Amino acid sequence: MNEPEDRPISEYLEDIRQIRETMLLAENRLHVPAWFFFTVAATIGAGTIAHAVASLVFDVDVRTISLAIWLPLGAIGGIAEIIAWIAKGRREGLPWLSRTFGRFIVTVAGTMTAVVVLAAMGLPAGMSPSGLILVVGAATFLVYSPYCPVASVWIGWALLAPGVAILIAVVSGPALEVAAAAAVVIGFVVVGVAERRARSDG
Repeated sequence: MNEPEDRPISEYLEDIRQIRETMLLAENRLHVPAWFFFTVAATIGAGTIAHAVASLVFDVDVRTISLAIWLPLGAIGGIAEIIAWIAKGRREGLPWLSRTFGRFIVTVAGTMTAVVVLAAMGLPAGMSPSGLILVVGAATFLVYSPYCPVASVWIGWALLAPGVAILIAVVSGPALEVAAAAAVVIGFVVVGVAERRARSDG
């Protein structure tokens, strides 16, 4: 039976340092990939077209549109996102129990819950759907901003400012609702392109 080889304490410390660096490097890999933004843009784009047809052609009210179009699309998008992050974690070896990923999940879950509650309570209360669309879009960009290009921050604030103004003024209408959703779609495309360029340059 071979005796364990004695190693100086400096080698053990070096092993610990390398393990720590490896874990930190893995945590820093947590970012939102470009395909996520393109997928969300396509989903919202499809919802925007359906919203426009329902409201402008068939004169369907916004509450019915929200339940029949946006709620199912939101549920499908949420499920697809969870599946995508699980697949990403398995493929890239992301540390699911790390503090970084834990903060990410808690932040996203809490913010999105608040957004859903706001939308669910806001529409029956007579809040502007156009303003809600912009505020919800802004919240999404700002939540993901620590994990994607800085463009996400600027787009988030660019959507938030007019969204709040529209909510205060209680201005809305089918054309404005479609325009608000289109602005969110453009924002997702822009951030997706910025993310892809950032990763290709890196």
